[in-house]
Amino acid sequence: MGKKIVMFSTSIDSAGGIAAVVSVYRDENLFKDCSIEHISTHVYGSKARKLYTLITALIRFLFLLISDSVAAVHAHTASRSSFWRKFIFFSLTRIFRKPYLFHLHGGGFNKFYWLESGLATRSAIKFVLDKSHSVIVLSQRWKTDISKITSNENILVVHNPVLLPELRDDVKIEHSILYLGFINKQKGIYDLLLAMKKVFSQYPDIRLLAGGTGEVEKVKVLVDELGLNNNVKFLGWIMGDEKSYYLSQAQLFILVSYYEGLPMSLLEAMSYSLPVITSPVGGIPEAVDEGVEGFLIKPGDIKSIGTALDKLLSDPELRVRMGKAGRERIENEYTPSVIFPVLKSIYKKINPDLVH
Repeated sequence: MGKKIVMFSTSIDSAGGIAAVVSVYRDENLFKDCSIEHISTHVYGSKARKLYTLITALIRFLFLLISDSVAAVHAHTASRSSFWRKFIFFSLTRIFRKPYLFHLHGGGFNKFYWLESGLATRSAIKFVLDKSHSVIVLSQRWKTDISKITSNENILVVHNPVLLPELRDDVKIEHSILYLGFINKQKGIYDLLLAMKKVFSQYPDIRLLAGGTGEVEKVKVLVDELGLNNNVKFLGWIMGDEKSYYLSQAQLFILVSYYEGLPMSLLEAMSYSLPVITSPVGGIPEAVDEGVEGFLIKPGDIKSIGTALDKLLSDPELRVRMGKAGRERIENEYTPSVIFPVLKSIYKKINPDLVH
């Protein structure tokens, strides 16, 4: 059995940005090109299903370690329970003296470390980062933030890869806004609805297509209170052809989050030539320039969200110009042909034989 990179993440078929990133790795042949074996450490569902997935992953990883088949570990990690799951695998990796790549996703890591963690948890986080072969982050801003936590000088910026879709000539849904993300306060859905109410008198047919799971019932209460029942469609978590359909149908994309790493849904929307309204948090300002690919709005600024909505809904030429700029940004900086060579160079430094 040859040496391989063991990659840990949530199930590729799950919801969320990490799953979307790893699915691009798989579908665009990074797994084959770099001797990667993927192991799911988490799935969405019952506690029993989650526990079964974790135990199965541990058994499988132990077998690979004992059979000396592991060249390195590449773990996609976020905060809280995601970190603690990976801590188990990090500990085993350390025992067997294999290099460990800590790939950080999720915008809440600063909050997790500085505000939510006590001394013991901070020590554990710092230990993992310090002892990792490389710490991979999604943006220069995150590199600066993480350098304040760890003494590890090998912090590398690797953007999330996005496929460049073939654009269709679909007729857009008039005054349609696409939202893709978890339905919760952190992602700005409540602020968006309040902003929609402010521009409702000017655009009574305004249409929000909200794809995601989370606090749906709670949000529906607000929708009812605002009188927007006929203007909001909850899509659930959409993937594949269904997601492509709505990305092709919408006139603009919005995700004004309070915390982010570098959201895949935003990059996907830009790849479909959608102008975006988003927030200057995490790595987003490195992907979106104010007034070029879209508008950057401070989280919670409902008035400015409404103003940005009005500008894009009322100006087809502006939508086209910003959408074109966004697609060009993705093509030049975020496609697998740009991102994969960076990952391969990291793997080669561990073992040149890993990359075919």
